[in-house]
Amino acid sequence: MIYDKPEYKASIDIRSITAISSWVHDPISDLDSLPETMRFAGREPSYGPFSDAGMTELCNAVYQEFGNNISDPRLFTVTDVTWSEERIALNDGASRRFSLWRRLSSRERRSPTRIDALMRPVALNEAAFLTLIRDWRLVLVKHNPLLREPFLKVEEVWPDGIFIMEYELYFGGREKEYWLIPKPHNAPPEVRARLVCLHAQLDMAGVSDVFRSVCEARSAYLQVRPHLADDIVW
Repeated sequence: MIYDKPEYKASIDIRSITAISSWVHDPISDLDSLPETMRFAGREPSYGPFSDAGMTELCNAVYQEFGNNISDPRLFTVTDVTWSEERIALNDGASRRFSLWRRLSSRERRSPTRIDALMRPVALNEAAFLTLIRDWRLVLVKHNPLLREPFLKVEEVWPDGIFIMEYELYFGGREKEYWLIPKPHNAPPEVRARLVCLHAQLDMAGVSDVFRSVCEARSAYLQVRPHLADDIVW
């Protein structure tokens, strides 16, 4: 359903980066919420604005952490989610400083601040996706005792009805798993009432609904997208 498109290099508007990857948790998507400070050697932390020399120092500090491209340490690696226009920069530990640079770049500048990036676009097979969301629901579930009973009631009548995908083990022992669940109309009549209860419990538990999130991402970002400079493809 999701497939990789050919990589390419481009000069992009720094403001088009919407998230930063994290080795431990999910990507950091609300960049403006980070406590953006820069601690220069021998000086107190500062939010800026900085002088030209200070901005150079800030940018160099970001490059030292984001330099994950061996062939060019000043080339950011960016996953470009084409159906939502989300762009996730691969991070080695400079999320706050990158966010500070991104925010300061929007201040009183006539021309956009550009960064060089290795773009890795991923695309969505629209036909497959529409078929899936019609009949199925994919949710990311943390262990929750409230979901055990309605799950077992469905499993009792229809043992193979819910497909539980592999566990995701995170730092600190947090476990999550994906459940692929048929919608009630896509199930045998004798199990539909139990499925309705399970879907309701999932909603009350506040699980992450993957397909719903994709649907929202396909339309929501375009409604609030800032004016950005076009990419310059190499």
